[in-house]
Amino acid sequence: MGLVLAEPEAIAGKAKLFEVKIDVGAAEPISVITNATNVKAGLKVVVATIGAEVNGEEIKKCVVGGRPSFGMLCDAPMLGWVGGGAGAAVTLGDEFEIGSRPPASRPRKG
Repeated sequence: MGLVLAEPEAIAGKAKLFEVKIDVGAAEPISVITNATNVKAGLKVVVATIGAEVNGEEIKKCVVGGRPSFGMLCDAPMLGWVGGGAGAAVTLGDEFEIGSRPPASRPRKG
């Protein structure tokens, strides 16, 4: 779980790619390159950091759109949740702590 620190920065010359700075509870924020368009400053998002496993694949540092990416924003299908669209980053409420694991199922919004 991480907090988006600033509005995503569009990557010049790379249609639909954005660099997002995220506080994941570590000493320094991480940078993640994504094509998720629902990410905004101040939102809590589910982010898989380097070493995490998503759908049987280990997350590794990589270069996307010419920039280093230190994780991946997760959508509902990646988490095995019912509901929520593929490609849209999962966002959660303020009751979820930065650096914590995501809930096992999609939380109900009340």
